[in-house]
Amino acid sequence: MKSIYFLSVTLLLASCSPAAEKPKTYDISFTHEKQEIHIVPLYKAYDDYIQAVSKQPEDNEALYKKYVLGAKNDVIKKEQLQAMPVPSIYEQPSENIKDLKQMNTYLKNTISTS
Repeated sequence: MKSIYFLSVTLLLASCSPAAEKPKTYDISFTHEKQEIHIVPLYKAYDDYIQAVSKQPEDNEALYKKYVLGAKNDVIKKEQLQAMPVPSIYEQPSENIKDLKQMNTYLKNTISTS
């Protein structure tokens, strides 16, 4: 159950963008305390991770770093975002891939219909 809560935090990477205009990787944004916050969905990264770890469960940690953390870092670099500090406990691979897959599907569907 703990992994599901961590997934929601990790899936939605909150970040602040510089003033320059550029193509966006995110589609949800809001303002808080005069600062624009963008949510960067990582559904595709999690889908790729889930598929890979289903085939190679013994490589769970390495696959998580490659697919999920790699995608997060790529977006931060590409968009020149300033990521909020995330405790390392939120950046751990899931031990329950079945629940992770269900949660990822649920979040994708919830966000896309909002």
